[in-house]
Amino acid sequence: MEAELWGVFMGLSIAWDEGCRDVILECDSWDAVILIQKPILDSHPLYNLIIDCKEAIGKNWRCEVTHIYREMNVSADHMADLGHGLSLGLHVFVSPPTSASNVLVSDSIGRALPRAVLA
Repeated sequence: MEAELWGVFMGLSIAWDEGCRDVILECDSWDAVILIQKPILDSHPLYNLIIDCKEAIGKNWRCEVTHIYREMNVSADHMADLGHGLSLGLHVFVSPPTSASNVLVSDSIGRALPRAVLA
């Protein structure tokens, strides 16, 4: 959960610093979305990080937070997989890696992977 929230916070910080003022944050962690959208007790172990996310969202911009299923954002999963092979720290790509081309096209046209649901 901490990694998800750091991803949210860093993503919002980068978007703000780059001058984006109309942002849709799509997160595949339902729990992270709920923690960001609902009131939080100050005894929560991630309280400060959650508050930082809430403050970033509350800046003078349009910032919508939505939950999406992982299968709808294959690009994010691909980039996360690439991150396992990188050194520690923040890595910002000015352009997408070649290995992400196909998944970016799939995401941009809304193609999703099948999702298995157990009843």
